[in-house]
Amino acid sequence: MSNPNPILPPDPDLPLIHTRNYEVRAFKMSDSEIMLRGAVRDDKAPGLYVDGDPEPLTIHHMVVELRVSYPTFEILDATTELKEFPHHECPGIAPHYRKLVGLSIARGFTHKVRELFGGPRGCTHTTALLQAMGPVAIQCGWSMRVMAMKEAADSGHPSSHPRRANELSPPTSTPATSGTRTAIRFASSALVEPSAHRCR
Repeated sequence: MSNPNPILPPDPDLPLIHTRNYEVRAFKMSDSEIMLRGAVRDDKAPGLYVDGDPEPLTIHHMVVELRVSYPTFEILDATTELKEFPHHECPGIAPHYRKLVGLSIARGFTHKVRELFGGPRGCTHTTALLQAMGPVAIQCGWSMRVMAMKEAADSGHPSSHPRRANELSPPTSTPATSGTRTAIRFASSALVEPSAHRCR
């Protein structure tokens, strides 16, 4: 079976039994607000559970949408939808995730999510999705700053950042390996500060 996800290496010559996919996308709503949409889906291989079924069997599919303030990263609104689930009582847990509103993604988010939604207080798969969404929100901080600098440059107003938006171009030097290309381009951008080298 062909590998549908290009970020993974090609599938080995072995029977596929399970696929879990996460996807998180972020959108700028305004200069002070970000929308995050995330989904997790579990698929069993075609024909594994139902003989002759040519399609994968989806057993979990959860979607979360968060509105997040910028630059404070406080959750302003949260909606959760359980699209596919194995137990009839599963959708009843979705309203519990309204407790996300008011939480800070920047400070202690993973611990608070486990505290609020761990075990019977939440859905294991939705909670795992939230823990994947948190770092994406933090990454958006960099993108929001780049967009602000580019918009300032386009409008003719100087950027408030100590380095100029037109310094975002990659360096002319050739990286030693292809795997370092992103790191070298990132290090050359206007985003890097002494405290910003931790991976988030």
